[in-house]
Amino acid sequence: MSATIQSQNKIQRATRTSRRGLLRAAVAMTCMMGLVLAGFAGSASAKGKYNGKKRGVYLLGQAKADSQVGEKPDGYLGLIDEKASEMIKKMVIDTNERRKARYEDVALRRGSSLESVLEMAGEKLAAMAKTGDMLLDANGIWTKKK
Repeated sequence: MSATIQSQNKIQRATRTSRRGLLRAAVAMTCMMGLVLAGFAGSASAKGKYNGKKRGVYLLGQAKADSQVGEKPDGYLGLIDEKASEMIKKMVIDTNERRKARYEDVALRRGSSLESVLEMAGEKLAAMAKTGDMLLDANGIWTKKK
């Protein structure tokens, strides 16, 4: 094989490799743009309403920090501020529904009563609460955790 043919083969291989690289880069950029656009669409739709678990985690933390929501001794969230927005109220309901399903599952797996699981969950959540979070005591009074 002559040097010219070898050179041409090297150029063709390099061209194919760079085309593959460009194609991969184009596919990656398309995927990234799709994710970015999906993120913008998700954040735009989240501004006006509560839209599920991911947004709820942020809202829950903010609502707890604002003393609108607190932990009850039965393992559920309690609404402290009755004038809270509908979004906060829906978040509390959704969170409590998820917790109830989880507590029932734990009770079933352990073969124990739901009441004992609720009591244990309430104690655990109170212990895990941050300083300043609101807790409902046995007398029905909301107090800040110290």
